[in-house]
Amino acid sequence: MSVSGIVVGSALAVLEHPRWLVLALAAFLVRGGALLLLAPTVQAPTTAAMANLFGPTLVGFVFGGVSPGFLVLVGSAAAAVVGWLVLGGLAGAAIDLALIREALAFDELGRDDLDDLGSLGVPDRRAGSDVDDRRPGGPGPGRVLVARLVAHLPTAAAVALGAAPLVDAAYQELIHPGDPTLSVPVRVVLRVPWVVVALAGTWLQGEAVGGLAARHLAGGAGLPR
Repeated sequence: MSVSGIVVGSALAVLEHPRWLVLALAAFLVRGGALLLLAPTVQAPTTAAMANLFGPTLVGFVFGGVSPGFLVLVGSAAAAVVGWLVLGGLAGAAIDLALIREALAFDELGRDDLDDLGSLGVPDRRAGSDVDDRRPGGPGPGRVLVARLVAHLPTAAAVALGAAPLVDAAYQELIHPGDPTLSVPVRVVLRVPWVVVALAGTWLQGEAVGGLAARHLAGGAGLPR
């Protein structure tokens, strides 16, 4: 079946099962999509406000004098990120498993559609296949979360390499502001566009690979050893 046929068939299946849209939206929101939805509603702070808020901390970091306040700030941010990754990731993985298994069990999919799913590494769930979709040892949300985190290792590397340039760009923007017609975040991004491109590229790649891994696991297969 052609790609267009797969897309049309998938769209028709989703229209017949609106619950899938709710599950997909829920998985997106708990993984951080809520932040994207809230971002347009939050007014960006002015340069003066950011200088007053982060100035002392950034000065200490740039000039090598790490203060207790900086350590508390970094530790709190790290704890929040880890908590969000674990809790949000587990919730999103559980929703993914429910959504994918419902889609795989959709008995109105044609034989060609199931063959196309098999080409992506999803085991055959039809009658007489070697995979039993009712076996108790199926993967749980933890394994799906691990697979997605492994897929995002390049993203973590991009964050580690781009953190210092981003902090330095923010500091430079505070002491030497650029075009006042642009918002502060945009001016910071324009100072280090390669960092943003690397973060976006590795994130998209990680989401694509992680999604395929989740589908592979939801079909009853294990991760390659």
